[in-house]
Amino acid sequence: MKDFFKQQVHEAYQNFFTKRENIIILNIEKNLTNKEIAEKLNISEDTVATQIKNILKKAKCHSSEELIIFCKGKGIL
Repeated sequence: MKDFFKQQVHEAYQNFFTKRENIIILNIEKNLTNKEIAEKLNISEDTVATQIKNILKKAKCHSSEELIIFCKGKGIL
């Protein structure tokens, strides 16, 4: 029964973040800096910072570390 509810939570959060947000999160998990993420995605560092700020707000997290824990707990990562 516990696995059933765990699966339901994972499915509920499957599309919680956009494709771009998921890419940013994966790069945060790899401990890349904003500059490294920007270079990898060919966008500005300011854009990365804004996207991370919005992702944190959406997940109601206060730090990148908290975000990664949130994502792992919800089956996003």
